[in-house]
Amino acid sequence: MASFLAIARLGSFRMAARELGISQGAISQQLQKLERLLGVRLIERDPQGCRLTVEGREFESHAGNLQRLATNALNTFRQRRLAIGASSNIGTYLLQPYLRTYGDQVGENVDLQIHRNPVVAEMLANGDIDVALMEWWDERPGFVSRVWRTEDIVAIVAPDHPWARMPCVNRAQLSQTPMLGGESGTGTGRLLAEYLDVELAALPVGGKRPTDPPGLKREISAMRSGEAEAASRSRC
Repeated sequence: MASFLAIARLGSFRMAARELGISQGAISQQLQKLERLLGVRLIERDPQGCRLTVEGREFESHAGNLQRLATNALNTFRQRRLAIGASSNIGTYLLQPYLRTYGDQVGENVDLQIHRNPVVAEMLANGDIDVALMEWWDERPGFVSRVWRTEDIVAIVAPDHPWARMPCVNRAQLSQTPMLGGESGTGTGRLLAEYLDVELAALPVGGKRPTDPPGLKREISAMRSGEAEAASRSRC
């Protein structure tokens, strides 16, 4: 039902699939299943996109009502608090204003748990949380993922570092400079490894043990002490 309504509203299989977080093949199969169940054709495709058939227009309002009834029925028994798992950067630096807005609008708080990205993914897979907000997703089956927001990665250096006077740095400079903030399991680490075309283990990252608490203050302290030259920080 949701697939049909999204296609009808957006006029595009591709846009509807993107909104629902599924493939175009999957949304086509769901529509075909609904059409077989009803015994009529609901959507016609042409080079300009797609449009509702006469039967599709007649069914659209009923489909919307059925969708709302199903949602209301499910919400009747969903009185527990929403459980959210978030990676360290997201949970610490980005999420708090959204949680306050949610609490003001919905009238209830959420259960927030902040962990490393791999831990958050496993919590979602085990049913310990309802929603995962992460810096990366491994596309495991059975889940729907959507891009929430994108942020730049910035390099933080000491004021007297040569990079401080540069507008940007290149791959060679990044690959040869000891850094903090790109450890295994982090979104920054995955992006750096992809950008530099190296394995995660080959990144020039050091000075941070897995048991150390995350935080920008500790990274700045490490740079001041000479432990590392740069701290790469992903803000999403």
